[in-house]
Amino acid sequence: MYYTYTRHLERNEYIGFCFLLNSVMISDLNGLFELFENTITHLSVSGEILKINDLGEIVAHAASLVSHKRILLQIISSLENDLNKLEPSLQKLPTQPYSISKEEEKRFAISSDTQEDILRASYTYGYTFITKEEDSQALTGYKGRIKRLNQEKKELQEDNDRLMANIIRLEKEKKQKNKVIFLSIVASICILGLFIFAGKINKTSHSLIETQETLSKAESNLSSEQSQHENTKNRLSKLRQDQADERSTFLTHMATKDREIEELQQELSDALANNAKLRTSLDGAISDRDYYYNLLAAAQRQRKYESSTSSTYKSNNNQPSSSYKRLGNSQTITGTVKFNDIDLRVDRDPLARPIITLHKGWKVDVFYQDHKDGYYRVKYGNTEGYLHEVTLDLSR
Repeated sequence: MYYTYTRHLERNEYIGFCFLLNSVMISDLNGLFELFENTITHLSVSGEILKINDLGEIVAHAASLVSHKRILLQIISSLENDLNKLEPSLQKLPTQPYSISKEEEKRFAISSDTQEDILRASYTYGYTFITKEEDSQALTGYKGRIKRLNQEKKELQEDNDRLMANIIRLEKEKKQKNKVIFLSIVASICILGLFIFAGKINKTSHSLIETQETLSKAESNLSSEQSQHENTKNRLSKLRQDQADERSTFLTHMATKDREIEELQQELSDALANNAKLRTSLDGAISDRDYYYNLLAAAQRQRKYESSTSSTYKSNNNQPSSSYKRLGNSQTITGTVKFNDIDLRVDRDPLARPIITLHKGWKVDVFYQDHKDGYYRVKYGNTEGYLHEVTLDLSR
């Protein structure tokens, strides 16, 4: 079954991922969406292939994916690791019914339709489309924060522009008032030179005083506007620093999560390796057990056959026959290996380490007095070990 995730970005752009599962399907659709959304979040924060613009929108940042092979390999590895976490939700893929054409399709919404209906349609119809409108909480929060900070930045910029316009206007008014003052002074001098206009001197002086007061007020307003402008610049600088700190904190958190994922991957790899070794040992033990069970069954059949033909042997006057011989202080008899590929082992245990492999018809020296748990101690050449009694023919 093919699983494809396609995301519609802003600017009418798209990005997608796809993987193939053989003979199984995923039953945890929410986990599947979370897997892909985490990948989109990682790409958006890293800013190499995707990025979040000033409006809080996810847009493409790379013109071509060919030059970002390293990032693509990381994405593939991350998807494989996240997919392994969904292994408990894997189910065997049912047989596709032939009552529905493989070209038919079915559409669902993850927020309104049930998972049972979606899963049933996924293996019944040729194509199943599942839509999801909302993003994950982490990605939505990050986009909202970027959008809010940029909106505040825009408002502060507008305030700054408005204050600058007021400053320019006040400076123009100041220049005009300076001209008025100059003209008033000239007029006052002329009035003083003309005694006939002596009655208007007081009025002109009063106007001059009022103009000076107006100018003082204008200069005070100008200082206040400049102070507000400085405060606005400081707020804008602080918001930029807060935005950089939050982005650094988020990237550090994502790097920590990546390291934790790598450590878990290593632990999983070690566990799988140990499991494989244990399985190999278990398979060998089961094979040895079945092998000796078959030998025991063959020996039992051989005994029944020998009993039916009355093949026995007796000792003469309690003395060992000519097949007996002494090795050091232990008395042995000559035995014959009854089957091929019989392992001579270091202990009386079918799982004990094998020393040498014997074959049918080979002769060995049997310490017949050293018999315990169905095993004889035997010697082949200069090698001593243990063989099960069913693998030996001790007829003399």
